[in-house]
Amino acid sequence: MRDLGKYRGKRKDNMEWVYGYYLVIDGYHLIIQPDAKISFNGIYGELGSFGEISTSGNKWPCEVIPETVGEFTGKKDINSEEIYAGDEVEKYIRDNKRTKIIEVIWLDRQCGFNISEGKNHWYEIVGNIHK
Repeated sequence: MRDLGKYRGKRKDNMEWVYGYYLVIDGYHLIIQPDAKISFNGIYGELGSFGEISTSGNKWPCEVIPETVGEFTGKKDINSEEIYAGDEVEKYIRDNKRTKIIEVIWLDRQCGFNISEGKNHWYEIVGNIHK
């Protein structure tokens, strides 16, 4: 199992991107911003119910559309933009020769994303599958 990482997803209420930790609780898909302090009020039982979720300050959990959630790959493109699963990136090799546009996905068999770092190639985000 991988560590809890950074995710993004589109909010259900206004379709804007939100970034943070991804949780699924009682069927609700939530992104919680990293600087939020979270407390769970309730008893964890056989059904896995946590009761109410509350945070301090202005940072509230945001309900997101599950299909839009993507994990941060830990990599940035040539413009220093964070690359997430679901992004479409164009791969460049030496002499700025473009190769092809690929969708960033997690590959279980490789235990990693389908983009790699290298001295002779780099990526640029050109879109997202959740436009």
